[in-house]
Amino acid sequence: MEMRATRRRFLGSGVSVGTGALLLGSVAVGAARVTGAQDQSTIVGEATPPLWRFTVRRLENPYTGELRRPEEPAAGTRYVGAEVAIANESQVALNVVPTGIRLRDADGVEYAYSSEAVLGSEPRLREINLLPGERAAGWVWFAVPETASLVELVYVAPTPRLAVVLGAPAATPSSGAATPVADD
Repeated sequence: MEMRATRRRFLGSGVSVGTGALLLGSVAVGAARVTGAQDQSTIVGEATPPLWRFTVRRLENPYTGELRRPEEPAAGTRYVGAEVAIANESQVALNVVPTGIRLRDADGVEYAYSSEAVLGSEPRLREINLLPGERAAGWVWFAVPETASLVELVYVAPTPRLAVVLGAPAATPSSGAATPVADD
């Protein structure tokens, strides 16, 4: 009996998608798990997601440094600061956008980073295009309700493009290449 790769079977297979929305790479892995072993001689190529590392070096909850913005703390609001680092350990560039960093509470509410709303005195993480092997580090700050129970600091990285190089295209009559003709 052949097992078909349905969405229900895929979702039930225990495949988890990591932060950064690497869904395309996970779907290929999930399909391989559902349909069984692949004959290695039939594989044309393989694409893997880039290795990007997101590290939280320090978390201050509440933030203990000097707030530059807002000038006056809002009533009922707690300010949280985090020193983070992002490393590009892949062979492709990574465009780091700090607004992709979010603080999530136990109710699933996400609080986005915005240096326009909250800014501390430490060097902030800035938007940068990281070439392979480069790293960026800095602080991000958040304003959350005093009662919020925080559970995650998430970096929503750009979705990578996974491609398998297929080699040189075969000559076809429509490409203008000569087509061999058999002798009679």
